[in-house]
Amino acid sequence: MVAKNSNQHQVLAVVNRKGGVGKTTTSINLAHGLSRKLLRIVAPKAVHKIQDVENL
Repeated sequence: MVAKNSNQHQVLAVVNRKGGVGKTTTSINLAHGLSRKLLRIVAPKAVHKIQDVENL
């Protein structure tokens, strides 16, 4: 997961339609692990209250 060019950014999304499945825990653990490899991490949390996400 390393960009070929230092100007390129990569996005990793942890998603699931069901709540309580560990998305936040997984995201924080991924961010921690990647930051230990000296990568700069931004980990925003977005909660969408949309029942039918496939139609977006």
